[in-house]
Amino acid sequence: MICINYVKYFSVLVFFLFIFSAVSALPGIPNRFFGTVNVNSVPASDGVNVVAKVSGVEVASTTTSNGTYGYAPNTFDVIDSLNNMKGKTIEFFVSGVKAGESVFVNGAITELNFSVEVVIPVSCGDGTCNGDESCSSCPTDCGSCAPAGDPGVGGGSGGGGGGGGSLNIAVSEKCINKDIEVTVKLSNGKPASNTSVKVLMDNLARTELLSGTTDDDGVYVFKLSELGDYKLEVRKTGYPTNRLAFSLADCTVLEEPAEELPDELIEDTGPANAPSDVDLGITEEKDGASDDSKNNTNTNPPSTPTGFFGLGELGGNIAVIVLVLVIAGIAFFFWKNKKEE
Repeated sequence: MICINYVKYFSVLVFFLFIFSAVSALPGIPNRFFGTVNVNSVPASDGVNVVAKVSGVEVASTTTSNGTYGYAPNTFDVIDSLNNMKGKTIEFFVSGVKAGESVFVNGAITELNFSVEVVIPVSCGDGTCNGDESCSSCPTDCGSCAPAGDPGVGGGSGGGGGGGGSLNIAVSEKCINKDIEVTVKLSNGKPASNTSVKVLMDNLARTELLSGTTDDDGVYVFKLSELGDYKLEVRKTGYPTNRLAFSLADCTVLEEPAEELPDELIEDTGPANAPSDVDLGITEEKDGASDDSKNNTNTNPPSTPTGFFGLGELGGNIAVIVLVLVIAGIAFFFWKNKKEE
């Protein structure tokens, strides 16, 4: 009889431990970041890489748009899939230069503004049209200049040999295993139809993965299945070649946690209508804090209560219920065993 009672006790204890393990295995809520990015004292151009690292390992990345990052629809979330990120230091890099850091807080939405100085090398023939290079000074990288008086360039103003015209690139939501839509327009706003588009690996070899041409609306659609850094290269006769760096993310991981974040930030479209500190739950800076501290680091992240395993008040209630049931089960079986003896 005593042996049977102990088997019953052990079975109930294993059952409660199973429930406890299942609860603790749930992923933690992400920490969302957003803000402005200045490169060499001016707002960053579109497509500048912003990367988050923990202990030297990349955990999230995005690119700038209108001198900002992290605004809808391209939100910037550092996820906590193993529920072990709380309190860890996140380092942020802009174009490979460390721009700031923050401490991970489950469920927090943190404004973090970056300002970095980046040396932009100018080297005609490196395959990238950058710095002071142009179609006239470096046609190898920037493409041939459009003929003077070309009505498709600069609205037919008849510019000189330096040409006007450009190919402007816009990319839809950048997610793996989903259609990615590239829209190419001329400088006058018209669609750049029949424009060559190449998708390259962002490495020294610039390995070509995909290629095609835009349709009559200046649109080219492709799909990739691996996370990583890539480049788009667009070419059209008479216009400088344009390139855009971008990174792909696994957007499906963030669908459920994103529902718990405030609607104000999700619906925001740019820095002009940025959500207020109250809506975001961002702790105000203490009196006397320097501007550099506010722009480049977040040493006092919002003290958002994370509850049990990053699940808030519900997680704490589950923990209390599980512990009470375990203690009650142990007491009951010891009492019953003693009574039978």
